[in-house]
Amino acid sequence: ETKPEFYALNSVAQWVTQSDQQDNRPFFDVGLDGDGEVVQVSDTGLDLDNCYFNDALNGNIAKNGRVDLTKRKVVQYVAYADSREGRSGHGTHVAGTVGGKREGANGIVDGIAPRSKIAFFDIEVTGRPSLSAPNNPSTYFNEGRSASAKIHSASWGTGFNGYSFSERAFDNYMAVYDDFLVIVSAGNSGERGAGTVGSPSTCKNGLSVGSTQNARPHITDSMRGEDYLSGFSSRGPTRDGRAKPDIMAPGHYIRSAEAREDFIGECDDTNPDALTYKSGTSMAAPVVSGTAALVRQYFQEAWYPGGRKGSGVRMNPSSALTKAVLLNGGQTLTAIQNRNGSISSSTQYDFNQRFGRINLIESLPLAGKNSINAIIVDRKSLSNNQEDTYDISIREAECRGPLTTTLVWTDPPAASGCTNCLINDLDLTVDGPGGRIYPNGRSSADTLNNAERIRIDDPVNNRSYRVTVRGANLDRSSQDYSLVVTGCFANPDEESTPQTPSPIRTPNPTPPPEPAPTGGQQQSPSVPIPS
Repeated sequence: ETKPEFYALNSVAQWVTQSDQQDNRPFFDVGLDGDGEVVQVSDTGLDLDNCYFNDALNGNIAKNGRVDLTKRKVVQYVAYADSREGRSGHGTHVAGTVGGKREGANGIVDGIAPRSKIAFFDIEVTGRPSLSAPNNPSTYFNEGRSASAKIHSASWGTGFNGYSFSERAFDNYMAVYDDFLVIVSAGNSGERGAGTVGSPSTCKNGLSVGSTQNARPHITDSMRGEDYLSGFSSRGPTRDGRAKPDIMAPGHYIRSAEAREDFIGECDDTNPDALTYKSGTSMAAPVVSGTAALVRQYFQEAWYPGGRKGSGVRMNPSSALTKAVLLNGGQTLTAIQNRNGSISSSTQYDFNQRFGRINLIESLPLAGKNSINAIIVDRKSLSNNQEDTYDISIREAECRGPLTTTLVWTDPPAASGCTNCLINDLDLTVDGPGGRIYPNGRSSADTLNNAERIRIDDPVNNRSYRVTVRGANLDRSSQDYSLVVTGCFANPDEESTPQTPSPIRTPNPTPPPEPAPTGGQQQSPSVPIPS
């Protein structure tokens, strides 16, 4: 098959997030392309007759909220604000990045999960300067779930940096529906410095996404490439001190589908305005959402543990597990390139890049594409002071690489305005030849965040490491967690049974947070705008 003369940046983002090797898309190669997954997108509108969404055979979905999973691409359109896509084309571009697929052919800008389907929730009244998202997020999340979506992509937000009704509602929804993951753009105020990450990406249980530059040849001569954080990408911490954004993906000069209400059937070769470039964390979030669809497909089709379809047992992964997989393989960025071209420092786990840029091949075993083993634990319950341990023996006969362990749990919602927003604190440690290692680049336990990672770049061959997950300070009787361990080790199946020693006394749990306000919905602190 002849490749197009040039690649669009959706196509570049595919290989950057799958392998970070030019034109290498190992997950597509084996058929992991989003098939069977539905991703909900809330945005400005969607131009259904663009060839990346059009359904000539079955007809396009009616914009009445009804679900039809037989449609080729868009299976639901909820016209909450209106049923139009404005001149910005923001929603069309975002949806195209998630899962756009040219009808009847390979397209220049096929999305990150091109075989996935889209459930769309329209939150813009065309012509207004801001969005009209419902005050209660359940309004749109429930619509997505009715269309079988387990991923919600939100490329919008506000400049508010704290934990309000919106974040509480997001966290509560993901706690109730533990397989539903909300992925949110972090914002575009990074040039203003620290503390610029915005609501609702400041929630605990979702994924807050920052932007990197994209890869050559689709950047300007002065840009450094995918190993550099975009200068505009908003930075942490949140007002209560948590680390956000969580993960990075290409969002700078992304080419995707364009909205043309004055043209029917616009496509790659029929109209010069059928495609367009945009930049922002709005463009990075759908890259992560599409990648999350590949992760869900991996577990739904039982690729774990053998790295082959059907090699294990089908599972419906929790949102915490999907999140842990995405964070586990994150690659450290080199630095930040600012708008004026200057370079600012950034290091692993800092408030700029946190877990780095997604690289899926470092997160999941894939037969014939990598040689790593994995231990995957999902929905494992811990009580206060209880420990689960996982013993790992490094064997580098067939591969060499880091030993990476990532712990994520879906924390109960905190009170609006909280200053210490973590309710249940779990601790991750790894003990090995060099002693005890703590997560997130720290020299002690992390008591603020519900995502923790330890990476040992050069584990000692033929030596053992012990991963421990401990219920350090729980406000509830128990807490479920998800754990991903990857590396060059032996017999992962035999080593994945937790050992639970007798509880060890630790300080009493912290007092519960103040009750949530009652008697009505609290308004968001400012009006959401596309980010």
